[in-house]
Amino acid sequence: MNPAINPIISVTGIGVFTYDQESHSYTHQEGSINWRLKLENKNAKTADVDQLVSRAESLVSEFGEFEQAAGRAVAEKLIDFKNDFWPEYNEDDPDLD
Repeated sequence: MNPAINPIISVTGIGVFTYDQESHSYTHQEGSINWRLKLENKNAKTADVDQLVSRAESLVSEFGEFEQAAGRAVAEKLIDFKNDFWPEYNEDDPDLD
């Protein structure tokens, strides 16, 4: 293994990655999600690994923001949908199950 490569790295928001010499990448598994940070250069340096970690942390951060924005957008659509049909709903309707 390249001595500049750390066998274990930690990525904020994801977890701990372990270096896999065969695939020349860092891997992390969380349930059914498999993360892989692939080093393009077999003579990679710590700076290359730091750049991968930075990109992974940025991705997680942006995903969190995207998830929140998507949740708000869906909620707004569902509220509009519910409000459009609310007057048609009658709790005292005997045919209501």
